[in-house]
Amino acid sequence: MKVIGRFRRFLADPVFAIVLVLVLLGLGALGLLSGRAVAYVAFALAALVLAAWALDWFLHQRDARLRERCRRLSDEIMQFLSDRRRDDPGSIPHWFGLSMTATEEEKTKAFNDSTAKSMRYSTETMSRYNERYLARSLALFDDLAERNLAPTANRTYFEHPTNPLGIEEVARTLGAIGHRMT
Repeated sequence: MKVIGRFRRFLADPVFAIVLVLVLLGLGALGLLSGRAVAYVAFALAALVLAAWALDWFLHQRDARLRERCRRLSDEIMQFLSDRRRDDPGSIPHWFGLSMTATEEEKTKAFNDSTAKSMRYSTETMSRYNERYLARSLALFDDLAERNLAPTANRTYFEHPTNPLGIEEVARTLGAIGHRMT
């Protein structure tokens, strides 16, 4: 796939077209090609270059759409995480609201309650992510892997982000790919 991409870029390069014209003129001037042969070769090469330019334009448009999809989904997931973190009960210390004279039993209860709330909230966050973004992120990952822009071994991270930090990594990966592709 990479060889085809390099060949396509080479053919679509305007310098290549100029070099081809100069080579044809040189062959004609040296008498190695007759006028009619130069015309046929020139036509064939011009058609090849034109086809390469059209293919390059098409692939550039496809890449631009893929970049935009990566950036947009990355932004949506980051916004989702930001909204979820705003109300995260884990951001409030478990001892908050306890009196200075709280017993060990009250401290333990406060810790257990806080941990249970955080676990429920994290589970809810993962469920919401799976409902809203999992299918789209996997489809996008598959499109990227098809174009050799994401290693297929990383699909597991997209399938099972495990916690909000994993979700953030998915968003960061998509954003980096979206901004890096040119």
